[in-house]
Amino acid sequence: MSTEFTQDISLPPELGESPAPANEDVATLEQIRHLLFGEQVTRLEGRIESVEQRMLEQFQRLETLLSSRYEELKTSLATQAADTAARIETEQAILQSGLDGLHHQFEQQNLEFHRELEQLKAHADQSIEGVKSELTQQGETFNQGLKQKESQLSGLFKELSERLLNDAESTE
Repeated sequence: MSTEFTQDISLPPELGESPAPANEDVATLEQIRHLLFGEQVTRLEGRIESVEQRMLEQFQRLETLLSSRYEELKTSLATQAADTAARIETEQAILQSGLDGLHHQFEQQNLEFHRELEQLKAHADQSIEGVKSELTQQGETFNQGLKQKESQLSGLFKELSERLLNDAESTE
């Protein structure tokens, strides 16, 4: 970067120069200015270039660092998202397996319950039939017993009525 001093430096009139220098005088003046301030300007330009270079390097390092961190973060987030999705799928599979197991267990218990219910019903039907049969037999036995008692009572009443008749005839 080149910086030039464009301020017009003119010598005072007592030194014998005219107030408006010619082109030749301007060139000489520039050479004098360069001799007086050239080293300082060159050092300033060098320092400015050095600062610019350091800033550019720092900016590039910062840009590289930020880009690297961004990529790391992006990769980390993608990995975490994939891991989370995989865990969710695994948990869903476990839950579905558990639900399937519970459903199967429920179906088995339901079948067992119906089987036991049918067995209880069959056993109750058999018990009822047994009780009916026993009651029928007891009723028939009771009826036979009643018929026998009726027959015996009938015979006893007949005998009693014959005795009463015989006693009545004999007392007459």
